[in-house]
Amino acid sequence: FNAEESTLNSRYVFDKNPTYWDPSVQNVDRIEVLIIPDFQTAYNAVVAGELDAANIFNNQVAQALAEGYQVLQPEGFGLGFHIFDRNGTMVPEFADVRVRQAMALAVDRDAYYQVVEGGVGASLVSTQRFRSGQYAHCADIQDLNYNLERAKELMAEAGVTGFSFKVPAAGRFQRDSQALAGFFAEIGIEMIVEPIALGTIFTEVQTGNWAAAFVPVNERHTSGYYNSRISPNGFLNPFKVPVANADELAAQARTLDVAEAEPLWAEINCLAAEEGAIIHLGTVAQAIMVNPETVATLEAMHFAPFVADYRSLTMK
Repeated sequence: FNAEESTLNSRYVFDKNPTYWDPSVQNVDRIEVLIIPDFQTAYNAVVAGELDAANIFNNQVAQALAEGYQVLQPEGFGLGFHIFDRNGTMVPEFADVRVRQAMALAVDRDAYYQVVEGGVGASLVSTQRFRSGQYAHCADIQDLNYNLERAKELMAEAGVTGFSFKVPAAGRFQRDSQALAGFFAEIGIEMIVEPIALGTIFTEVQTGNWAAAFVPVNERHTSGYYNSRISPNGFLNPFKVPVANADELAAQARTLDVAEAEPLWAEINCLAAEEGAIIHLGTVAQAIMVNPETVATLEAMHFAPFVADYRSLTMK
């Protein structure tokens, strides 16, 4: 890491280690990573030859391919709208599970993927964290797919005609939150999106100053998902509100082997969605635009720690 040439939250420079034990895998002398919050700016920088690769929005993929660029599309992070204040400390309406379920039912996930994600990753739509075929998928989950009529009925049953609250957002999550705000408005809920500094969402929500927020979900196993977001001690559960009997299920699951534990982890996954602790939309495909005129090879990884495998990078 070249600290002298790097700038916090702007530019990070990495030079080849002259004493690395296996020089044969060091394909480039230097990598510069630029933090560019606006993906359209990043896209334009690749076109202008200022960048060799960049993260772009999924609704830019078709244009990039049409213009002759390579686009890597590894599976990225989960889209999870977290309702932290489920005791109604800041937003009294959030204490009613019917309101939270109404919000889940008000989200048209198919429309979200078609409009916001440009149709990319539409097969990754899900109302729960783990999709069919993945470990801890909950097969008998309550139907939380888009149903605006039922969402309005639940709001009426809860005696709630409307309310407003604020959420923090940065980067792509400002756009995502605005899309959600449109869905919530259909049932009389006003969600105000407040911009924050890029890369601060995790520390921001831990302050307890926000009743809800759109936070990326990247845990690969339900135990990590539970530990971070469901457990009252989780760092992404700032109001320390439990989810049904999830604590007891997790404690029991940890004593069992993988196969025996799966139904318990699946039930936790199910409960988190059904109680509206986290309103899941699905998982995004993380688009990486690559200039084939300068980059010979670059492979994608799964999200976490990140999507590009720089060891695979070779330049023309």
